[in-house]
Amino acid sequence: MKSYIQILGTSTVDVTPSVVVHFDSQRYLFNCGEGTQRLCVEKKVRFAKLQNIFFTRINWENTGGVPGMMLTLADAGATKINLHGGPNLTHFIAATRHFIQRSSLDVGLNEDIQSFKDENLNITAVQLEPQDMRKHDVSSGDNDLIDSDSNGKRKRSKEADINLNTKEAVAIREAILKRMFGGKNTNVSMCKQAQLEAQQEKANKKNKPQASTGDRKSFDKLPRATRSQTSICYICRGPTVQGKLDAKAAIALGLKPGPDFGKLKNGQSVTTPDGTIIQPEQVVGPSRLGTVFMIIDCPSTDYIASLVKASEFQTYQGTNKDAQAHCIVHMLGNNVLEDEQYQEWMNSFGPETQHIVAHTDICSQTIAFTGSAKTQLKLSHMDNEIFPLPYFSNTPNKPLLSIPNLPEKTVEASSLLAYHTEPKQNLDVSYVLPPFDPESEEYKTTLADREDYLAAIKELKESLPESLNPTTTSGHDVVVTTLGTGSALPSKYRNVSSTAVTIPSVGSILLDAGEGTYGQLYRHLGIISGHNKMINQSLDEFLKSLKCIFVSHLHADHHLGVIRVLDKWNQLQESTQEQPLYIVAPFKFQTWLQEYSDIQEIGLRNIRFINAEELVYHKKRSHVAAHLEALKETLHLKEVKTTDVIHCPWSYGISLEHSEGWKLVYSGDTRPCDKLVQLGQGATLLIHEATFEDEMKQEAIEKRHSTTSEAVDVSDRMNSTFLLLTHFSQRYPQVPVFTDAHAKVGISFDLMNVRISDLPKLPRFVQPLKVLYANNEEMDSEEE
Repeated sequence: MKSYIQILGTSTVDVTPSVVVHFDSQRYLFNCGEGTQRLCVEKKVRFAKLQNIFFTRINWENTGGVPGMMLTLADAGATKINLHGGPNLTHFIAATRHFIQRSSLDVGLNEDIQSFKDENLNITAVQLEPQDMRKHDVSSGDNDLIDSDSNGKRKRSKEADINLNTKEAVAIREAILKRMFGGKNTNVSMCKQAQLEAQQEKANKKNKPQASTGDRKSFDKLPRATRSQTSICYICRGPTVQGKLDAKAAIALGLKPGPDFGKLKNGQSVTTPDGTIIQPEQVVGPSRLGTVFMIIDCPSTDYIASLVKASEFQTYQGTNKDAQAHCIVHMLGNNVLEDEQYQEWMNSFGPETQHIVAHTDICSQTIAFTGSAKTQLKLSHMDNEIFPLPYFSNTPNKPLLSIPNLPEKTVEASSLLAYHTEPKQNLDVSYVLPPFDPESEEYKTTLADREDYLAAIKELKESLPESLNPTTTSGHDVVVTTLGTGSALPSKYRNVSSTAVTIPSVGSILLDAGEGTYGQLYRHLGIISGHNKMINQSLDEFLKSLKCIFVSHLHADHHLGVIRVLDKWNQLQESTQEQPLYIVAPFKFQTWLQEYSDIQEIGLRNIRFINAEELVYHKKRSHVAAHLEALKETLHLKEVKTTDVIHCPWSYGISLEHSEGWKLVYSGDTRPCDKLVQLGQGATLLIHEATFEDEMKQEAIEKRHSTTSEAVDVSDRMNSTFLLLTHFSQRYPQVPVFTDAHAKVGISFDLMNVRISDLPKLPRFVQPLKVLYANNEEMDSEEE
């Protein structure tokens, strides 16, 4: 039997540390942060046999990719997934109920895991706690409530103040899970469950939700949870390896090759034709214990004392080969690896133990999604400002060799780095791919061979008149960045939905933020201002200038990146310079943020929530939505209006009209919508989905999306100056199906940024793109 462990995410911004364990019958995943699913598509790591996911901590860094992963697995036909972790795991999954429901999927939850055993792995969980709890926020209270009161005062609603005893709280969460999934393994008594469901049914009848009403009473609240700082390490042992059968010895004793050989290997005695009984130990070598590997998560130096004191590790320390730790994966926080006590603990496992270290300084910030980077490199030859190369660094900030006293067999984590556990134990770097480097001969040769494309670019540049770049246009220097331009799920070439709007000297806006948005921002802006010539902001500077996030609807591909953006934004807030962040979204999104904040601090005290329903332009209201005037003032906007669109309940488009005269309209997902047309009349720019090509109109109707021609028609009826198409189906891996170039229509790509004054350039790019992708020579046959 062959088995191996493999590094997926390292400590790059694209994908946080994660490990997959391969056996013939199953796959096991340890941690699933944002980007894990996309990385598996990129690297062709198959998860058809994935049944168990283990978490070292219940926070977004380690769990942010799970909601999307669960949806994909269920839609691919999976019927069972087991999640194992620490406190608040059940609360986390139950909090996703507004956007994750799959009746075909049976979800088993093993919260506060102690151990796990099946035919492949025997796992012991070791819980670590920080030494100084005063440094770690383990509470959640009034300061974590989103300010959405019409008078600008934070108020705790009765629903948010549910304070039940543990037994009742667990029962409510499990009843919710049963409604979300198949629920065969939820531990709710039938009597209690029936009572809870009857109460919920009664409440639903009283407060029956209507599409786009935004009725707050429609949404049940989870019981409050208490934050936990527990970190879980896993000691894993593979199955016992049986000894080898000595066939010659067995034949010499009178046996013939066949079923008897199998019985002996399985520990059974057999009888020869002459009646002699042969015991297994006569012809079979001794068995040996399975390979031991460990997953260690030490978030900070405050956890080292708890780790060192844990008795569960003592069995594997020393030089006893029968109890040797063969491989240890270290997921570390700042300054942990340099700590003498931690180094002493590493060295206690003996010289033969292989150590693999994941930390942001130890691991270089190489690009995980090289398929997208290669596309960007080719597009940059048309215009290197509109299509800037992604930021990357192939050199670690702190090489391992610069850190003394580490075990000799210590290496940095690299994506796809493998350690074989059976039949032999050894490190394997053969899966690791060379990093993206636009200066390498590989990429230079690839471009040099495309003489047709280079000729088309030359013709393009010669034909572009200077008049296409007027600086007198209203909002000419406003920059629109399409961070993610794919639909449904992330792919090799396109991430899911997110668009940034940067208003110089004013602030920035995010229009949706699907999973991986923070990573896309990092690659686009870099860590030092100046990498992106058009925006000239570092990632941190962009986040500090972020004033508003609009979430169009609660489908996961449009908002699963918000939590990580909020987390990073919150870390940059200084007590003396705290700035509010406005979130315009369906009301249920506030519930999701509120309930998730019980698990992890994400800065809700500085968030001002505006219910998108209260900004619908065609509905008369007796009051102004809370914080609307403040939002308009901070972004110098004349009007902010929304409309319900044709997709799913509580789906919205938005119009942002600036005091200088420019107007931007964004649709989210929708069928062609007359209300959106009316809302956006005279728009400077319409950003509209074009999920399907024209020949797939029936599927567009069924899934409530738009075709390319339908989006163009909406723009024409809206009388918008320009249309930017996005949200392309992943059946078009690199580019959508081209139609004839339209004078006011542009095609978006991931990490493309364009000034409003440069929008007329985009239609001119269509001809070179047709040449580049004429044969779709790079299309991965497995992508569709």
